[in-house]
Amino acid sequence: MATGLRVVTWNVLADAYIHRDWYPRTTDAELEPSGRRARLLDAVDALGADVLCLQEVEPPLFAALKRRLSSGGLGGHFAQKGRGRPDGCATFVRRGLEARAPTVLRYADAQGTEGHSGHLALLCFVALEGRVLGVANTHVRWDAPETPPEAQVGPRQTGELARVLGGAREVDGWVVCGDFNATLGSPALSALTALGLCDSHDGSACTFISDGEARKIDFLLASPTLHVDAVSPRAIDPNTPLPSSTEPSDHLPLVATVSWRAG
Repeated sequence: MATGLRVVTWNVLADAYIHRDWYPRTTDAELEPSGRRARLLDAVDALGADVLCLQEVEPPLFAALKRRLSSGGLGGHFAQKGRGRPDGCATFVRRGLEARAPTVLRYADAQGTEGHSGHLALLCFVALEGRVLGVANTHVRWDAPETPPEAQVGPRQTGELARVLGGAREVDGWVVCGDFNATLGSPALSALTALGLCDSHDGSACTFISDGEARKIDFLLASPTLHVDAVSPRAIDPNTPLPSSTEPSDHLPLVATVSWRAG
C-alpha cells in the first residue's frame, strides 16, 4: 500500500468508569449509555481507520463495534484486563493486512500485596508494503503524582513492553498506541522513547482534561523507520466539555498515516 496505513488510537471511556461528578459540563443525556454508544459507533466508523486501537472497551461495545465495522472490512481482536476489570483493549485491522495472529502481553507488575494490576498490551502484526509492522495497543495504569518512583506501576508496565518490542526481531517497525496516563517526558514514556519511538503528534496537542488542565496523555508513537503524517486533533481547553454531544468520550482520538521511510 503505497499510501500507507491510517492508524487511530482512542480511549473511548468505559461506562463502568463514568462518575457523574467528574463531568460537570456534560449533560445527563450525553452520558446516557445507549445514546453515547450510538455516537461512539458513528464516530469510530467515520474515522476511516485501517488500524484502530481502542482502550476502555467493554465487551458489549466490542460486540457492537465488530458488527458495525465488519461491513467496512475491519476484523477485530479484544483482550480484557484482569483482576475483574470491566474493560480492555480492542484492535481492528483491515482484512487481508494481518501478517500473523495477535498476542497479548499481560504486565507482570506485581508489588507488595496488591498483585498484578490486570493491565495489558494487545500486539498485532500488519503487512505494510512487504514488511511487518507491529502495532501495540495499551492502557497504562495511572500513578498518583505523590507516588514514590520505586512504587510507580506505569514505568514498570512500559518497561516490560519496551523489552518485548526490542526483542521482536521479526518486526521491521512499531507503532505503539494508547492511553499512557502520563505526559511526554515522564518515566512512563522513557523506556519507549529510549527505543527510538517518537511522538507522532505535536506536543501542544491535548487529548484529555483533568484537574482543570488540558493535557496530552494519549500517544501514537512510531519507530524511526516510519514516516508519519499526523492529523492534528481538535483544540481543547479546560472549559471544553468532554464528553459532549459531538465528542462521545472524555479523550480525543489521535490519527496518523504511516508508511516506511525510503531506504
